[in-house]
Amino acid sequence: MSLRSPPLNAGALRHRAELQQQVKTPDGAGGTTVTWQAVRPLWCRIRPVSGVQRMESMRRDSPISHEIHARHADDIDTTKRIVYQDEAYRLEAVWPVEGRQEYLHIVASQVDVGEVAT
Repeated sequence: MSLRSPPLNAGALRHRAELQQQVKTPDGAGGTTVTWQAVRPLWCRIRPVSGVQRMESMRRDSPISHEIHARHADDIDTTKRIVYQDEAYRLEAVWPVEGRQEYLHIVASQVDVGEVAT
């Protein structure tokens, strides 16, 4: 999939979202209950992918629906999710924009905010 990052500046990061991580707690019956817990606020830019990009991702069995850009941070990885205005995004891939450690390019799939990945 050809995802080219447009030039970024801090002003483009206009969505105040929340970075979340999974938390597993014992359920008392030998299993665990999985919930999502806030890690920190995250300023980012969230945009739907183009129709062509979406078609490509569907062919590869990777339901990419959005591109997200954020400032580079070591705690942003594919084990986390981003929630913005009651919409949750599973992080499918994360890499530095233009190979530099200033901004991150994230491809994500929109999921139900109540979804718990295992």
